Amino acid sequence: MGQLEKHEKVEAKKAAEGAKAVVMPSEDPYTMSIGKLAITGWSVKGRNINLKNPLGGAITDLSVTGQDISSSPGKSSQFSVRATVDKTGKFSADGKVGLSPLNVNLALDMKDLSIVAIQPYIEDYVNLTMNRANLSLTGTLALKENKDGALEGGYRGDISLAKLRTVDQVNKDSFIRWNLLALKDVEAKLMPLSVHIKEAELNNFFARVILNADGRLNLRNIMRSDAGGQMSLTETDSELDALADTGGKRESAVKDKGNVMVGTVRPDADGTDANLPMVVVEKLTLKKGRVRFTDNFIKPNYTANISEMEGTVTGLSSDPDASAKLDIRGQVNRAPLVVAGTISPLKENLTLDVKAQVRGMELAQFSSYTTKYIGYGIDKGKLSFDVEYKLEEGVLIAQNRLILEQLTFGEKAPGEPVTSLPVELAVSLLKDSNGVIDINLPIGGSLDDPNFSIGGILAKVFLSSLKRVILAPFAFLSIKFGGGAELAWLEFDPGSFVIPEKEMPKLEALAKAFAERPELKLDITGRYDPAADRAGLARAAIDRKVRMLKRKDLQEKGQTVMMNQLKVQDSEYPELLERVYKDEDIKKPRNFIGMQKKLSVPEMEKVMLDGYEATEEEFLALAYQRSERVKAWLVEKGKVADSRIFLLASKAGESGENGETAARVDFAIQQ
Repeated sequence: MGQLEKHEKVEAKKAAEGAKAVVMPSEDPYTMSIGKLAITGWSVKGRNINLKNPLGGAITDLSVTGQDISSSPGKSSQFSVRATVDKTGKFSADGKVGLSPLNVNLALDMKDLSIVAIQPYIEDYVNLTMNRANLSLTGTLALKENKDGALEGGYRGDISLAKLRTVDQVNKDSFIRWNLLALKDVEAKLMPLSVHIKEAELNNFFARVILNADGRLNLRNIMRSDAGGQMSLTETDSELDALADTGGKRESAVKDKGNVMVGTVRPDADGTDANLPMVVVEKLTLKKGRVRFTDNFIKPNYTANISEMEGTVTGLSSDPDASAKLDIRGQVNRAPLVVAGTISPLKENLTLDVKAQVRGMELAQFSSYTTKYIGYGIDKGKLSFDVEYKLEEGVLIAQNRLILEQLTFGEKAPGEPVTSLPVELAVSLLKDSNGVIDINLPIGGSLDDPNFSIGGILAKVFLSSLKRVILAPFAFLSIKFGGGAELAWLEFDPGSFVIPEKEMPKLEALAKAFAERPELKLDITGRYDPAADRAGLARAAIDRKVRMLKRKDLQEKGQTVMMNQLKVQDSEYPELLERVYKDEDIKKPRNFIGMQKKLSVPEMEKVMLDGYEATEEEFLALAYQRSERVKAWLVEKGKVADSRIFLLASKAGESGENGETAARVDFAIQQ
């Protein structure tokens, strides 16, 4: 039982004895004191019928004890409270409370206290509906009233929010949910309003995250920009996500759906969200997370399911200039994902320096991209990538290393061709013997450019890379496999079809390239130089006739020697050449009486060379022999399948712009 005592004290000054008494008003305020208070087993039920959706609640097993309770200034009283809230929540508070001025110092302990009851009071200020949330905390609440009547102090301790379930107010789609958010070493202050959290752990969570067409995350729209303005947090339709510039205001494109109003986002003068308290989370640990992410910034829009999220985010802060450090692992569409770097998500212009790595993502899901930008869908393949994105002051610099495995295009898209490039040939050039394409795509640009699109730029850079590969395939192959910039042709000595030693590195590089690019085929065209090859053919004819004459002499002596093994000694050459010269049916120098002149070796050679007349058939045969020699080497020594090499009709050659001689073979890549 409680006791209530009230003492009133009235003091008066009296005039001199015998004078009429005058009662003076009291100078001290009324005070209240209770020596001992004990309430047990009470229950309280309440219902707010003034809300749009009337809300009720119940407190049971209420127990309150107090000692030396007083309203006297500066007096503090000992209190203890125990209660069950809405059947499952447990609440206890122990400590001292002063009433004048207000001074509270309580040790609080809450377990599974449902806070869904606050939803009706906040629903006009947020764009989500909280269907479930249980609050637990253990810590100290210290508040005191300062001389201006304002409360100072705050809370220090641990807080957890369990079994959170929220949905989009507009369409009731799931927005954010988790099993447990545990906050350790929380320090919350009223003046200035701030929250500092030493460590947070988010366990078994889901979030619907959308990057809108203007680069703004939907998470920043949880709080309404003005009372009554409602917008969807999970809608991905481009009409609903696009924000139109309206003279400094951004009108959300949410159409009127019953009670859904059009919201207006008003940027502050400094570009930050209004009334944000200072919130710092030193370290956030993520466990068993799942995020459904939609990118409406890249066109065509892309959605990814990120699962098995684990990792840490350190240095989270509501300070727009602060940077958080990311170290996250997970799976994106079932492919391993690693993200590391820094990000400033609340800055007016998003700032980030992030590296991400994905391994083995299925490529078929990107078919809409490739159909739009390349003209072919994707039947199968896997994508791995290492990307590095730096974004500051609206300027993006990105490095994209893409590794495509077993990329297989589908049928060509109907309608007008997206590109005239032979895309499939380019892919064959890029694809190695294991079916892997490894390509780097650096990009950059300003997000303020209305025509800027990461997807579009990536596509343009990719197409540009394909174009370079197609227009200069041998330059690309030489970078990969050596052989120099002149890998597209092979030069020959005039009149010869023997592959020069200096050209062998080209053939070796070409063989290596074709071993690594099994889908490629090679066309070889032999060419001749009418001027240089005529002299070469003449010299070759002289050498051939000299050797044939020596072999004839040896045969007459009963000796047999193969032509390719036959060697003419320097001492033998003049006599053999003179015999060949005499048999030549050409115009020869004569003396004044008409007799043939006696000529030296060089003079005889010159006469024979000048008198040689090569036919078109000889030139074509020489050119074809050159292409045959090259093919034979590639097949026999280079181990390139005969079925992949084709000899084309021989042609006359011309000196090229890159310095190549006309006496050569040309290579062409086919698929």
